[in-house]
Amino acid sequence: MSFSSSLEHAASLVTQNNQECAEGLGREPSSKNLQRSPAKYRSLKIIHCNINGISTYASRIKLDAILDITESLEVQIIALQETKLKEHAKLKIKGYNIIRSDRRGGGGLVFLVRDINYRTIDNPQFTDSELEIQRLNVIWKGENLNISNMYHPPNQKSVPDNLLDISESNLLVGDLNAKHNSWGSVINNKRGVTLWMTVFILLSSSPRKP
Repeated sequence: MSFSSSLEHAASLVTQNNQECAEGLGREPSSKNLQRSPAKYRSLKIIHCNINGISTYASRIKLDAILDITESLEVQIIALQETKLKEHAKLKIKGYNIIRSDRRGGGGLVFLVRDINYRTIDNPQFTDSELEIQRLNVIWKGENLNISNMYHPPNQKSVPDNLLDISESNLLVGDLNAKHNSWGSVINNKRGVTLWMTVFILLSSSPRKP
């Protein structure tokens, strides 16, 4: 995917000690946990990206490009990994509710949500893991769906055993640093093999008819 430096919209990051007084530039903020009707959309659309930091000029250009893509495709949910935002940094984007999960020393997750009913839900507890996760529950056309935004650093050998307990009402997105030939990686690592086997078992056990 290529990103243009000439963009109509400007996502802004303002770093101040007083979070309540910090104002964004370009896109104005929307109120937190705003409930909106999804009536104008035919389908639920989600996009995710490891943005590798939002505080630099280059990464803000990337975020602006992602926002332009979501406008053209009418995406309701953006999930970002490795935002690398500091706690006192303020991120405001017009039209989006922002749900942050910051982490010291790097990492960090952000959901950008618009035009859909949602609520944050508790994260599962994992032991002996550096997995970062944040979760939303959305109601789409009367159905509940749990969406998990995840980042797993590459220095860990495996993901938590119960992470991939996937059901039809759960959607996992993010960057697990899982490498496997099936999705274009040059090499396979342990995490990639685990994920591939889980997906294979899931597809094998799923009914072929509705």
